[in-house]
Amino acid sequence: MEQAKRFGALGECLLIGAGSIGLAVLTVLVREGVSSITVVDLARPRLDAALAAGATAVATTVDDLPVHAFDTSFDVVGVPATRRAAVAHTRHGGTVVAVGLGADEGSISWFDVVRREIALVGANTFTPDDFAVALGWLADGSVRAPAVSRTIPVEHGGAVFQGLAERTDDFVGKTFLAH
Repeated sequence: MEQAKRFGALGECLLIGAGSIGLAVLTVLVREGVSSITVVDLARPRLDAALAAGATAVATTVDDLPVHAFDTSFDVVGVPATRRAAVAHTRHGGTVVAVGLGADEGSISWFDVVRREIALVGANTFTPDDFAVALGWLADGSVRAPAVSRTIPVEHGGAVFQGLAERTDDFVGKTFLAH
């Protein structure tokens, strides 16, 4: 979040991806007092979780959203289509925060970035101070820990990830693989 705030107020936010990391970003946006947060995800159960966590609007596709409308766009998926969508839906002078690492490469419109003066920033890591802040938020009750997780035997990991990729697994939460 600190990376995004380097470029000014967060304003109206677009969050692409409502998996466990996207919901964590949403939780921080809500805690930061962002009043307009639109969340996009393909899975309806994740969108329901996003609404419960404080999203002000949800959509299953960016196609129905106005272009150039958001001050700050977070791409928590990180595939070419979501990267392009984040840029396309960010206003002139806005910020795109790349969080997701779904693919190593992917083209975006550099004409859009340059002509509309969009700031691009990556946000992938954390520091001991970040942990201390997060623990403080948990301790004072201003954020809640994720409510749902599951542990799956590692030998079933391939099937679980295939179900998530094919959208036949509608689990909302964090999946841990264990021996």
